[in-house]
Amino acid sequence: MNIPQVTIHLQLNMKFYFLRCLIFSILINFLSSNSGTCQETKNYFSISFAPQYLLIEAIRIDLEKEINGGKNRIVVAPYFYYGTTDKYADQPNLNNSLINSTNTYQDDEVSGLGLESLYKFIMVPHENASPYLAAGLGYHHIRLKYLGTNWEPVERDGLEYLELTEANQEEIINRLDIIGLIGYRQSFQNGFLFDFFMGPVLKNSNIKNTHNFARVQDNPLYHYGYNGITLRIGFSLGVKF
Repeated sequence: MNIPQVTIHLQLNMKFYFLRCLIFSILINFLSSNSGTCQETKNYFSISFAPQYLLIEAIRIDLEKEINGGKNRIVVAPYFYYGTTDKYADQPNLNNSLINSTNTYQDDEVSGLGLESLYKFIMVPHENASPYLAAGLGYHHIRLKYLGTNWEPVERDGLEYLELTEANQEEIINRLDIIGLIGYRQSFQNGFLFDFFMGPVLKNSNIKNTHNFARVQDNPLYHYGYNGITLRIGFSLGVKF
């Protein structure tokens, strides 16, 4: 009987289910608030692209809406994962370098979706330049397909042996991110904008593997199923309406 294990899986599934409902409800509210009639306020809408996420086979688009005056903004950022990992995914962290060398992360087929919702507080409101604090949640569902090794039982001459074989494997990652950022946003008269941000992100991943043996996820930048605190540093380019 694996009742405790089943209970843990059910709790994790319920947690991710309610989180998805919360994030998508925020997305619906965000879009509906932007589709109403024009008002006399100067609340703006912007769309930005964060190019650094191309390094992990992802496209991130930031949709930002100013609310309740100049100090409050809501950001909804969808992620689209699709591609094949490169050699940098094999860079080991301080630990588990031997395990990583025998289980390559290069040439994984990546697909999936993610969504983040952030609240921005503008510390010094200004029409063109504004430092800010931001906090929010993110959810990512990522599927990895790869050629991996596994010990399989083989029978020879009436005896059973364990043999190391290669087989196609699949890994599904459900990850919750808790995000805190400090940033600086610069907009220009022609409508273009530049946004620089940095801050800690707490990642909590639930991983399921074809052989019920998840690979080591110890690289905070390139491994999608990393658990722990990482530092996010990046920028985005966009346009303001």
